[in-house]
Parts: sequence; structure tokens; C-alpha cells
Amino acid sequence: MKLAKALVLRADLQKRMELLRKRLVNCPKVQEGDAPPEDRTVLCQKGEQVLPQLSTLMVQINRQALHPLLSDGISFTTAIARRDLLSLRQSVLDAASTTMERYSPSEVRLVTTAPIGQLRQEDDILVRQRRELDTPIQATNEQTDLVEM
Repeated sequence: MKLAKALVLRADLQKRMELLRKRLVNCPKVQEGDAPPEDRTVLCQKGEQVLPQLSTLMVQINRQALHPLLSDGISFTTAIARRDLLSLRQSVLDAASTTMERYSPSEVRLVTTAPIGQLRQEDDILVRQRRELDTPIQATNEQTDLVEM
């Protein structure tokens, strides 16, 4: 199995676990005298069936992420960390460059105190850097075989 496919499968299993968790949270919420919509025991058993698959997949993915190098020689995990930091910096810049909208002339006019143009230019640079880093990461995901345990 390719690393890219394993990542998709992991995301699917994580979503399935989250859905089961939400269903379990809603189980005890019924009116007095009504039966719960689903059996908690059955839902817990379904979760117990998913967890071993998810655990195995997570170990394989994490183990595999240590080995491949990108074309410029940096490790896969270093590239992912850089990409995540670029995303975080971008979200901070987005928050700093938010402008307030007025919906009618009678509303109080708020003015921004941040240099919006400069912040948006920095944001554009971060978006480009993230995209340039994400492309080789995705290529590595699609080319790397997952080592079975």
C-alpha cells in the first residue's frame, strides 16, 4: 500500500471513530420512558473493532515518515513540520489582516490599525512557500510504499 492511500485510510478511520463518539454522546439523551436510539454496547464494540486497525496504520505511517527524503534532501517529517508552521503563520496573518465590514451608514465606522497591504503580501508569500513545500510532500506520499508490520 502506498503512503498516500494509508493516509486516506487513516483519516477515514479517524472520522469513523469521531462519528461513533458523537453517537455515543447522544445515546443517553432520551425522554423518560423512551428507549435509546442505539445500543451503547454495540457502538462501543464497533469502536473496539476500529481501534486496532487505526493503531496499526498509525504506527506504520509514523515509522514510514522517518525514512523518505524529499528531493532537496530534507527529511519527510521536517518538511511536514515546516508546512504546518507555514500554515500556522498564515492563519495568524489572516487574523491580523481582517477588516471590519459595515452593513449600514448608521453603524460606527471602525478603522484598521494594521498595514493590510503589507500583511496580505506576506500572506501571499506564505501561501506560495506552503504550496511549493506541499507538492514534493504529496509526491513522496504517492511514491512511497508503506512497510507492513
